[in-house]
Amino acid sequence: MRLEDDELVFYDYQWVVKNNVISEDKQYVSPFFGLDISPHVGEAASFRFGLRLRTSVESRVVKVVVLLYVHYLDTLGIGVTDVECFINDNDSLKLSQSFRDAKTLIFESRELFLATDNGVLLQESFILVYRIYPSNSMYGYTMDGQPILDYGFEQCDTNFGEEMWSAAQKRELTDCEFVVNQTVFPFHRAVLAARCPALADWRHLHHPSIPVVDAHEAVFEAFLYFLYTGQISLPVDTDMYREFVDLFIKYVRRIPDEIGNAIPWLNESSSDVSTVNISQNQGTVSFIRRGISLEYSYECKFKLLEKPAIQTARFNGKGNFNVDLKKLKANSDDAQCEISICNTSPVNGLNLIDVSYYRQGAKCHLSEFKEERFRGVVSVPKVPRDVKNVLDSSAGDGNFLKISNGDQYSLLTELEICLAEEEGECWGYRLRDHLLTAHLWSAYTTQEWTDVHLCMSRNVFLAHRAVLCARSPVFASIVKASFSSSENKKVDVEDVEPVLFEDFLFFLYTGSVRNSENLADLWPLASKYNVKTLEKISQFA
Repeated sequence: MRLEDDELVFYDYQWVVKNNVISEDKQYVSPFFGLDISPHVGEAASFRFGLRLRTSVESRVVKVVVLLYVHYLDTLGIGVTDVECFINDNDSLKLSQSFRDAKTLIFESRELFLATDNGVLLQESFILVYRIYPSNSMYGYTMDGQPILDYGFEQCDTNFGEEMWSAAQKRELTDCEFVVNQTVFPFHRAVLAARCPALADWRHLHHPSIPVVDAHEAVFEAFLYFLYTGQISLPVDTDMYREFVDLFIKYVRRIPDEIGNAIPWLNESSSDVSTVNISQNQGTVSFIRRGISLEYSYECKFKLLEKPAIQTARFNGKGNFNVDLKKLKANSDDAQCEISICNTSPVNGLNLIDVSYYRQGAKCHLSEFKEERFRGVVSVPKVPRDVKNVLDSSAGDGNFLKISNGDQYSLLTELEICLAEEEGECWGYRLRDHLLTAHLWSAYTTQEWTDVHLCMSRNVFLAHRAVLCARSPVFASIVKASFSSSENKKVDVEDVEPVLFEDFLFFLYTGSVRNSENLADLWPLASKYNVKTLEKISQFA
């Protein structure tokens, strides 16, 4: 499932720089890192944190410039919607955006840090926590505004790709192979037919071995890995990645010549003309957590002596949250409201970690966390009684308290609810090829190269043993026992509603949920066939 309009993925990182290397009027940058802290990332499709300090002995303050460098992230069709830098648990800086050149984004904010005795920081290390909000397909290289690769965030089984790729690596039920410079790569014809339309005609030749010329072994292996997992494993600033994209365009998605000509590096090499002066490579960057941010417009209408009703914010597949207005104190120009929010139906694997709102462009966090709920005072501007159109009022950020005749109060504030994935969680938003789901499900719907019949009393489902065995150890045992001594292609399965069973197969084939409304009904099937991720997310649906 792709991101909804009111959802954003976020990644939290910590950058630690030792105090003994920090001095005024010098710029320091972190090592390169990708969204997944990949050790293979180069200077493209990556980030670097930046820091400059300016000290004033007279005023004994430290002024800091905090930066985030985003290098060629648009090559993957990924952008950055927002960036925060946390100074402590309660306060964060929303970094403003400026463009230094066409290839590097710089988010920059100037704030005063704690004063020091001699204009030098006292703490042993300088620690910054960044929260990065990446987004899908903000930039593109093609004429119609789309990236070459339809690459973005999808909610999926995070084990799916590796399970499928592992089956190919172990030659489990593989039925064809590619030969690249005498290196053999085993493969499944069903995946080949679904993912590579340009290669589909080759399958009719029934050749067990398919030669590939003019390809590098490592690049072709990365290409096969992409076909199985939908994930890119090569640094995007290398010639190997360009060869990978050539394979992608040739075999997966054919791009018209006029669009291909608009892609600069497909026709000629481009040089890095970044104007950013990177002087150092300091400190360590560590990944803290990732999660999802949900937007909720909280609107409450009540009379002065009435207790406002508790509202429930509902997010499909993310849980329900009760929002309670506890107290109201209206001043001459603004109002202070105590708001409490808690997760009333937690989703397995997601934890409520932060609730915030915007006040005149500044992000404010509900800092108090007690009894599994966040509490905090929300300050919003008060709209005069004679203002008819709130949008024309001074409440430029959309938050306001309006008092109408009869002491009728109307409160509106935009809340941001952040849910973090548990460590090692197998269900979440990950970067992958958006075509993967449609392609692999087409292997089932077209019934090409099917080799097993899943039989109920009145229905038969044609499927692929390779997918069933890679995704379910129970199916693997059944298939091994049923196919070892005969040509029998039938496996008896429990009678369930045909649509429900196809939803189960959809999860096996794609790692995604097709219909969240009947997710709870899938739990018995997930439990019986030991599909761990589906069992986990459907148990409390």
